[in-house]
Parts: sequence; structure tokens; C-alpha cells
Amino acid sequence: MATLSGCLVVRNGKKSVVRCLDALLPLVNEYVIIDTGSKDGTLELIKGWASRHPNSRIVLVNVGSKFHDDDGIFDFGAAKNYAISSATCDYVMWIDVNDEILKPREVRLAFDKITRKMPHACITMLTEVDPSFAFPRVRIAPRTTAKFIGSIHEYMVNEDPQNTIVTTRFRIRNVKTCRDIARNVKSLMKEWRKEHTQRIAFYLGNSARDMNDFFTALDWYIITVDEFPTFTNEERAKAMEAICDIALRENLLDLLDERSMMFINELPDRPEGYYYRAKYQYARKNYPKVVKALEQVMKLNTRVRPTHMWINAEIYDRHQQLEMLKEAQLKAEYSNMSPIAPCIEDASVVMPNGQYVGRMNSAFGDFGIPAYQYTN
Repeated sequence: MATLSGCLVVRNGKKSVVRCLDALLPLVNEYVIIDTGSKDGTLELIKGWASRHPNSRIVLVNVGSKFHDDDGIFDFGAAKNYAISSATCDYVMWIDVNDEILKPREVRLAFDKITRKMPHACITMLTEVDPSFAFPRVRIAPRTTAKFIGSIHEYMVNEDPQNTIVTTRFRIRNVKTCRDIARNVKSLMKEWRKEHTQRIAFYLGNSARDMNDFFTALDWYIITVDEFPTFTNEERAKAMEAICDIALRENLLDLLDERSMMFINELPDRPEGYYYRAKYQYARKNYPKVVKALEQVMKLNTRVRPTHMWINAEIYDRHQQLEMLKEAQLKAEYSNMSPIAPCIEDASVVMPNGQYVGRMNSAFGDFGIPAYQYTN
């Protein structure tokens, strides 16, 4: 049976380190803990935990500022590669101190089953930041061929030429409540000056968006898509979605027109492009095309499972889609009729036969719906 090392890089993790170690008990054969300069008592907590679990093998290394550069920027990828090099088991699994592994016993059973059949495999799990934000990342790989790429927003790869990626739906919930965005930007810009990559541009866009700097975010997302056209990965898809979302937010309709069609043409089996196409057509008052785009969104939603990163909940909310579709169908049906008096939003609507149908709220958000009264 294959053995598994749990690799943890930590600094000032007093609040969550014991919970993290406890969660790994049913899962790993060895703990590899790299402390990078804790000053809050984290090391003492780890040593105390180790004394209470004498049967658990623990490799604890205090490296201090080893992976900080002269500007104080920390290289997360280098630290995690050091953890891998300190491990002794057949496979390594990386975990952050703020991660909470869900169903660790079941993960171990799956690990044993997968590695018996495919000894060169790496295993992905879903990292969940909130209920609408979960994305797959490689978490487990053979120790001798596992490697981290990047100094910030780093990711694990398996360099074995016989590598097989096994995708699971096991979840690791990240419970970190505060993120140092300024630090991330500083580190990413240092990487960008060394080498232009799609990954760096994408995460610079995310950082700007987190700071509500939407036009800077838009620039980085456009770079992500346009300067790296051969990268057909999830980062590209989410950058295209982010461009559409910001264009909608800022009422940049020409850009929304162009990029929603680009999304549909490149990824016709995903609902995001059609969703933003519906938003664009609604702004242009082309209601039959709104209906057509929304019907495609709903069709694709029955086939696509929302396990990608940064899920826009509206796109996968069937109730929301039905409300939008009903509104668009009503508008399409009566758009060619002559209104006698335009009314404000939430106004009463009277059908051609004089029947009062009540008050209407828009399901389309910022663009609203101009309600009308009609007569024969």
C-alpha cells in the first residue's frame, strides 16, 4: 500500500494549525511541516500536538526567512518544493494551514484505490473558498515527480511522463478570512518583470478586481486572453467571463458584444457566453434574441456541473434563469405593439384585452425593464 506525506508550510498559524493537523490524522502517514518564521507560538503548539500523538511521524523544520527575498517577498512555491524534498513517503499532499479537509477517511480510501491501479497518477480535489467558489487543483502526486510552479498562486504538477490526472469531487474548504492582496500584487509584478505568463496576468486581474479597480482588472484580463491565445484552460475561460462581467457592469456594450461572441465561439458547451449574450441583447432591446440565448443557458446548465473557479451563481441558478426567461418572453411577445404610455419600473401592466396582470420587477438587474400599458 502506498504511503502519503502531508506537506504544510506555515507561518504564524496559531489559530488553525492544531485543527489542520487533527484533520490529517486519518489521511497521512507522515507530516512534513516547514515553519517560515512563526512568532505567535505556532511551533510550540506543533510540538505539543506531536507529544500527544507519538505514533505520528513528524518532520518539523524551522527555516526562518530562508524563502524571503531582500524586499521581504515570500516564495511560496520554493517553500513547498522544500517540503516535498523533506518528505519520505511515496506520495505527497500539500495542505495550507487554513485548509479544512472534508471527509478525510474517504479521501484516504480513494487514494489507496487510485494508487493501486495507477501508480503514476496525481489527484485533484476541489478547493472551496465559499459555496459558489470551488475549483480543482492537483493536491496529491508521486513524491519524486511532484513540483510546484510559481512563487505566488503556486500550483503543483506531476513531471512523470506517464502522468495520469485523476479528478475527484472531494473538497478542501479554505477558511482564511483575510488575504494580503497588496503583497500578492507585489509578488506577481516581480514575476511579471521576469517573465510574461498567462497565469500571472490572470491573477493580477483577480487582484485588481478584489480591490474594486475594475478597469485595471479589465486590462489584465484582456492580456490574459489576447496575448496567450493558445492556452485553452480554465484561467482563459474565467478571464473571458470576467471581461464580459466588467463590460456589463461598466455599460461597455461594444466590448460586451465582442467578448460574449468570442466566448460562445471558443466554448460553445459552456453557459457563460450565452448568459452574457442575453444581457447584451437585453440592453439592445432585442428580446427574441434574449430568449434564444437564455434557452441555451438553461439547456447547457443541465449538462455542466458548476465545479469551475469563481462561479457566477446567477448563471447556474435555475430559478433566476426562469424569471429572466419569462420576462424576456413577455417583452418579445409585446415588443411590436404600440404602447400608449410608458411607465416607470415596477409599474402596473395591462394586457391588450384590458386584463390587469400586476406589477413587474426586472430579473435583468442594472438594465431594468421599462414596463408599458397596452390597449387594442
